Amino acid sequence: MLTPAEAAALVRGQVFKRVIRAAGALRDLFDDASIAEAVGVGRGAVGDWWTGARPGAETIYRLASATGLSPEELTRFVYFDGPPPALPEPESPVTSGVQEGLRRDQSRQQPEGHDTPSRSPGLRLRDTAGGRA
Repeated sequence: MLTPAEAAALVRGQVFKRVIRAAGALRDLFDDASIAEAVGVGRGAVGDWWTGARPGAETIYRLASATGLSPEELTRFVYFDGPPPALPEPESPVTSGVQEGLRRDQSRQQPEGHDTPSRSPGLRLRDTAGGRA
């Protein structure tokens, strides 16, 4: 059974995980391993954060740099029970790059100027006058 302090740390760790994962995804950091590599810590340390462990001050600054979050907001959240850090705005350079990549990907997937299906090269068309094409 968890003590109230342990339960609060676990809940705070899960909030921290959601914020870091959301901000990390905007920078192509989609899992614990990529976050750990970007910050310069082991994957186990990142997993410990999700259960309430607190990263050190230097790690918080590297984490802020890797995710685009404010180091001051991260510090307030982690050490002083402040509100969760705000994610970057949708029109920031980070998210506009993501949106541009998605737009390019969608344009590549759409056919270019093909309104009618093309005929298979192996099929021959028959002449309507009774002859063969």
